[in-house]
Amino acid sequence: MQSDGQPIALLNDRQTVDGYPRLGTLMPLACARLAQCQPGQTVHLAPVAMGAAQDAYRRFLAAFVE
Repeated sequence: MQSDGQPIALLNDRQTVDGYPRLGTLMPLACARLAQCQPGQTVHLAPVAMGAAQDAYRRFLAAFVE
């Protein structure tokens, strides 16, 4: 977290997370959406159960096979 309490999202080009508390992990679809956000854009994060995240990702991948 930053000194103002806002979370920092580190994407694929990140350095190591040494020194930052790791509060959670973005599912691949959320990471892709976050990468498309503009600087300063408001982002809302919500907890998702692991099984639900895996199901959503499987459905996403299945759309490319059909």
